[in-house]
Amino acid sequence: MTKLLINDWISNPSIQLISVIPDDDSDKYYHDHNFFEIFYVLEGSIIHHLNGKKEVLQTGDAFLLRPSDSHAFIRENGAPCAHRDVIISEQLLKKTCDFIDPEAFEKITNRKEPLKAKFSKSKIADFEKEFAKKKDK
Repeated sequence: MTKLLINDWISNPSIQLISVIPDDDSDKYYHDHNFFEIFYVLEGSIIHHLNGKKEVLQTGDAFLLRPSDSHAFIRENGAPCAHRDVIISEQLLKKTCDFIDPEAFEKITNRKEPLKAKFSKSKIADFEKEFAKKKDK
């Protein structure tokens, strides 16, 4: 299994959050991280292997993965799919959780399964507008 390190994604360790839309199949191999990852499916569908379970994800499906989670994305028969990965350092997520609820970080990290959500197309469009603003700066 491959472990993706936060420094594989960013060149400046002082940056604690970055977002990318992977444009290759490098995520098809089972891997885990030394950071937290929020991802959501922008469009299409994709097979997601997560901690030994397989699920077909559709537009709007989203997860908050912990460093202990292992996953891979499989594009079956070249099916088109795009997903956005938001990579967050443990320090930033903990600081954010502590602001909301001092027990939130422990609740997230000690869950049996990672958090899962479903975003509407309009919410995805809102997120993408915000990411575009950040990219333009």
